[in-house]
Amino acid sequence: MVRFLLIVVAAFMVALPAPEQVHGSQVKAIASGGSHACVLTEAGGVTCWGFGGFGQLGDGHLQNRPAPVDVVGMEADVVALASGQYHTCEVTDTGGARCWGSNIFGQLGTTDVLCYYPDGSSIACSAAPLDVVGLEDGVAAISPGNFHTCVLTEEGGVKCWGDNSVGQLGDGTSTSRVEPADVLGLASGVMAVEAGFDHTCAITVLGAVKCWGDNVVAELGAESTATCTSVLGDA
Repeated sequence: MVRFLLIVVAAFMVALPAPEQVHGSQVKAIASGGSHACVLTEAGGVTCWGFGGFGQLGDGHLQNRPAPVDVVGMEADVVALASGQYHTCEVTDTGGARCWGSNIFGQLGTTDVLCYYPDGSSIACSAAPLDVVGLEDGVAAISPGNFHTCVLTEEGGVKCWGDNSVGQLGDGTSTSRVEPADVLGLASGVMAVEAGFDHTCAITVLGAVKCWGDNVVAELGAESTATCTSVLGDA
């Protein structure tokens, strides 16, 4: 009986499929956005597929892609990847932050970028990765939301930029920003950050959760008479 089970187990192990590969490289991580997805390969490259109408696939075009396409200039130096609703961001091996896709609210961390459609119309976006202004190094993790983006720095601080109409940047205002702004009270002591649709949350090194931004359906984890908060709320 034991011999039979060993034979069955051995046969099962032989039948296991090989790890998924993209363009010949093994996949290390995956990130899904609103209508697109991207993967980070073991070699440090990035490929994307799906809806590309805002340049979020990063291949230099505004086309939908049913199969993975390489992100321009991303062959070997990427260590982390994350996708927002209509944009995608990454962290490089030198700690820099780069983003591509929709830039309607400055969520790419830069200005004056336009994508042109065949009919001559244009939209604020970039179909290729761009460096986030002021974040050429020192970034530990990145998280794009709907129209905003946040990073965790190597010092444990949180910075955000982009749409701030409901306080999702956490800087105490409702002013949208192109350049990264410090989140109030979170200059250090943070171990993780995650941007949602129009709100953001962080985990501190003490295990506390803090959220800010839209609270219309209590997504900040606390009842409130206001629909948003531009300062930190404990959950």
